[in-house]
Amino acid sequence: MLHLDVFPSVELVSLHSDVLCSVCNTVKRAIAIWLSVLVYGNEITFLGGFGTVVVIIGVLLYNKARHYEQQRQHSAQADWTHDGSAVQHDV
Repeated sequence: MLHLDVFPSVELVSLHSDVLCSVCNTVKRAIAIWLSVLVYGNEITFLGGFGTVVVIIGVLLYNKARHYEQQRQHSAQADWTHDGSAVQHDV
């Protein structure tokens, strides 16, 4: 059973950044908590519910920041012409 967790983690680390791996691990833990609530009937405390909400908000903010960064990089690349010279913008 441990191999089902380790191999995807190793593959994820080799393909993506450390931050993305950390975010995925945090989401995995939140899902495990909620599955234990649903499957085994474990009670969830206020703090556990609050922590899950924080995880969800954090993942949404991370995705928004990543999307913003990709747009910014794409915009910076668009500032170069095909012959390699920079395009001048009036500020």
